[in-house]
Amino acid sequence: MTTETPAPALPPELAELEAVAVAADAAIDQAGQPPGAEPVPERDPAADLAGLAGLVVKVAGKWQPLVPKFYTDDVLTEAATAYCELAEKHGWTWHKEAGAPELRLAGALVVPGLLLMLALREEREAKREAAKPANRGERIVSAADQVAGGMPAPR
Repeated sequence: MTTETPAPALPPELAELEAVAVAADAAIDQAGQPPGAEPVPERDPAADLAGLAGLVVKVAGKWQPLVPKFYTDDVLTEAATAYCELAEKHGWTWHKEAGAPELRLAGALVVPGLLLMLALREEREAKREAAKPANRGERIVSAADQVAGGMPAPR
């Protein structure tokens, strides 16, 4: 069986220093950082959301060049800020759960998405019109319609 001997008492000068060290340790534990260090700034959830959306827009812009035209940084920031204000107002927290950033990104970008779809439709129609034959209104004659002299067969 072992018996522990008590630690010898510290001289008064060292006891005071120990008390200061214990108080400093407690302050560090409460603050979560060493004394004199800059406090960690709070993250702006709207900026985080807008940054994520910006990445998605950049990737989608490689696939479809019109995407960045409608999903500008201003639009993304506005949508992210508006969403975060609504989340605060209504006490929504589901957007903080795993998988929710994708859902809130999709919801925040619906209006520009609709504008993009309309612009893509117009662009596609313009390309179709440009690809149509230049001889509009003229009758296109096939080989079966022609006779030996190269003239179209009467109808």
